[in-house]
Amino acid sequence: MFLVKYEFVVVFLFINFVNIDITFAKCRLNVPAMQNLQLKRMSGLWYPVETDDPSVNARKGCDTFNVTYSNSVEKGESITAFLTSNAKKYERFTLYSVNGTGRLKIQNNGNRKIADLIDGWLISSDYVNYSMWYVCNENSKDPGYKYIGLRERPPKMDIVKQISSMFISLGFDLTDLRSINQMNC
Repeated sequence: MFLVKYEFVVVFLFINFVNIDITFAKCRLNVPAMQNLQLKRMSGLWYPVETDDPSVNARKGCDTFNVTYSNSVEKGESITAFLTSNAKKYERFTLYSVNGTGRLKIQNNGNRKIADLIDGWLISSDYVNYSMWYVCNENSKDPGYKYIGLRERPPKMDIVKQISSMFISLGFDLTDLRSINQMNC
């Protein structure tokens, strides 16, 4: 009888360990963000060239973000990115900087409450060539997604490789990272 109870406890502990592991597989909240972000300099055209976001597979490529800057008394500084692609899919995202850093709150298509904003990080950008992003919605089951954006198309692969190396140095897994077609656009 005592042996049966002991086996049950071992199984119960194993199940709890698995649940804890699944919980920690979600968003990474310890991502470094750019300091002293100059949000206005993010304005202009950006071309996403690599991501692990599965929703990108639904588009045909030639994605473009047209980014505009605004500064209002109520909401402070923000940038709005209008996404277009060959699939004629249009989306709008508004990004709000947290304390002037690359730590962001992202509002998708303007229809989310402030409490439902998605977490985002602009990890690095030189404003004229590249941007390196991580976006994660803590309220969903996704693990968060990485994005590499460039100012020019077709992409300069040496820049893409440098940004990929930066992601790896931060401990990100790039197994599912794939290219977004930016040729013949």
